[in-house]
Amino acid sequence: MNKSDFENLLTAQAAAIEGWLDQYLPDLPLEEGGSATKAARYSLLGGGKRIRPIMLVQSASLYKVPELVYKPFAVALEMIHTYSLIHDDLPAMDDDDLRRGRPSCHKQFDEAVAILAGDLLLNTAFEIMLRFLSQAPSTNKNQIEAALAIAESAGGRGMIAGQCLDLHYTQEEITPLQLTGMQRKKTGELLSAAVVAGAGLGGADANTLENWRELGLALGQIFQMTDDMLDVTSEEAILGKSVGKDERDGKRTYVTVFGSEMTRVLIKKKTEEVTSIIETLRREGLEMDFFESLNAYLPGRVK
Repeated sequence: MNKSDFENLLTAQAAAIEGWLDQYLPDLPLEEGGSATKAARYSLLGGGKRIRPIMLVQSASLYKVPELVYKPFAVALEMIHTYSLIHDDLPAMDDDDLRRGRPSCHKQFDEAVAILAGDLLLNTAFEIMLRFLSQAPSTNKNQIEAALAIAESAGGRGMIAGQCLDLHYTQEEITPLQLTGMQRKKTGELLSAAVVAGAGLGGADANTLENWRELGLALGQIFQMTDDMLDVTSEEAILGKSVGKDERDGKRTYVTVFGSEMTRVLIKKKTEEVTSIIETLRREGLEMDFFESLNAYLPGRVK
């Protein structure tokens, strides 16, 4: 798949997912607690790459999982991701006033409503995954295991653990191994959950799911390394969020720990690792063109 076709595919799928999100989180009147819903919708429908749900859709599609089955999981995953962004931006955490080119949720509303909006999205994600079990009872076991994979990756040993380590390591000198461990949890786990859940919905066996998990974690590292590079090489108007903030705040990133040039080397090595995992999955008869293109696309964000 050439770059132009791949980017068109990403745009089309992101637009479809935007419609799903709108459908699954309808607006509510204020007297029904709608202030938190309005704030949640503001952040949830504020654009974005939608990489996580797209990865879930693509992996599920390889196993011919019907849209009826995978759509609630794609929506739930994006809701969990958005809740994490709302909370990340709060003054007590990363203290960022800009997200996706617009004021952060707590700046557009206020801190209390932003906290509740994040809580609402997290709870709604699990409501959705549980509610739609009855839509496809023949695959209930796969659906439950997919929901568990998402919950574990988002939880206290996954994304939240990574966020805790990020706060703990701020202004600290850390080793490359500590940095990698933190970023695997903070970013890699939820990307890994996307493909594990998608393949799991299709009934992939344990060995194959482990390959998918490693693929997701490796892509997550590439995603994070390129994000860290963009924080020092991009512009606010292009990136849609504050730039240069990691170094100012004493955040430990691939760039602050390894430097820009070594980070570029690490990105190249990690793309080679992803290529190897893709070939392993190809040998199982899976058409991996999308993930091959994604492996080229993510590093290409850094000029």
